[in-house]
Amino acid sequence: METGQTFADAWTQADQEHRRQLLLGLKARLYMTPRIEGWYLPAELEARVQQTECAGSST
Repeated sequence: METGQTFADAWTQADQEHRRQLLLGLKARLYMTPRIEGWYLPAELEARVQQTECAGSST
């Protein structure tokens, strides 16, 4: 169904969960390799990685 709204407009107006749904709808995937010079994760994502690693090591 067409809404007349661009993806950029939808992204700008969306909250975090809606953005997640937009990306899932596109079947978007993020692939990263560890510690390549010049690549970095935003602080929020880096914190999530650390939480995931800690949670994985405690099970």
